[in-house]
Amino acid sequence: MRRQLAAGAVSSAPGVSRSELAGLVDASGVWDEEGVTLRTPSAAVARSIVRLWRSEFGMESRLSPIDPDRFGRTRYAVRTAGNGAIQANEELRFARTARTAAERAGYLRGAFQGAGSVNRPGGRGGYHLEFVHREGDFIRRCADLSRAPLKVVRRRRRWVAYTKSADGVTTVLAQMGLNDAVLEYEARAVLGEAKANANRVT
Repeated sequence: MRRQLAAGAVSSAPGVSRSELAGLVDASGVWDEEGVTLRTPSAAVARSIVRLWRSEFGMESRLSPIDPDRFGRTRYAVRTAGNGAIQANEELRFARTARTAAERAGYLRGAFQGAGSVNRPGGRGGYHLEFVHREGDFIRRCADLSRAPLKVVRRRRRWVAYTKSADGVTTVLAQMGLNDAVLEYEARAVLGEAKANANRVT
């Protein structure tokens, strides 16, 4: 899902790409006095971050591999620094307000790339989509921007906003523009219902 979102990152609609970058920064960025570093396990997301900084603020970022995660997977860091980055931080704060439906969807796209996950269609865990982060304000913002109701809880020192309903999962995916994923979930649901009906008949 992250790769699909990253592939469609740069939007021509005013404010949408900036909202997406704001979601990414809030989800996976760490600020210091010189700039911000975003870390991600996805090369596609890392390249998307570089493109968004360039398209929205005309800034060049440094992308580099860093220490693998606990599963041995390569991680990537995208570093953006300088006065332009510090000034951009103020503009990204404004982008968090996400006034239009397209801006809200853009922020969620960024937030999901940095802090979201969803079970595969037909997987053992059933329907489950969530945002996980150490900051409660960020998680509550995701829940507020979602078109589907998300339950917010604190779990293992992290905040989680999630839905376990089929409608909730497909609504959030559709809001983020993942229409192919929605069709796959709906097809799985129809197949599951057909199997259940066949079992009842036999």
